[in-house]
Amino acid sequence: MADDSVEESLDSLPPGPSPSRSRLERERARLRAGWCPHAHRTSVGRGEIEPREVRELMHPPAGAAGKGGGGEGDGYTEVPSPVLPGPPLCPKCRGPLLPQCLMFDESYASHDFYQLEVFRGWFEEATAFVFVGTSFAVTVTDLAIEEAKKRRVPVYNFNLEAGRIEPTATLDVENVVGRSEETLVELEKCLR
Repeated sequence: MADDSVEESLDSLPPGPSPSRSRLERERARLRAGWCPHAHRTSVGRGEIEPREVRELMHPPAGAAGKGGGGEGDGYTEVPSPVLPGPPLCPKCRGPLLPQCLMFDESYASHDFYQLEVFRGWFEEATAFVFVGTSFAVTVTDLAIEEAKKRRVPVYNFNLEAGRIEPTATLDVENVVGRSEETLVELEKCLR
């Protein structure tokens, strides 16, 4: 059953759609599904996940597994995904942890641990924006681009192909096309 305060808050809202109603309805659904009530406020660290056997399968001790992913001859070892005996649990309430990702109906503001206001502050202070390998299809890149337009801050896009973002009358963009293993090394040299 959902927390009584969520139900009372929903009952107190005027009828009809609103951001507050939407947020409270998501919270009620989350509580009814049994997700951890702490997960939207606090990011649970790797070492805090319970039970211990799940934590160790998800994050093996150093040297217990290869580096992951990659192809033949690139220095990486394939590591199969572990089969967990149960879901990762919150160390506070022992309920299933909410996945630390954004669902399609959520925004960065939906979870306090993403610290939306902190990175908005960083954007307001930035003297340049450097993007590496992004599709520009998520909120955080939209927010950065809006700030770049507002203050005429230069944007550098390091990507495998051009055309993801183009300069306009209000946006100064430099597209750097190539593999990041090469282009970022060149960038580092320029910054010395």
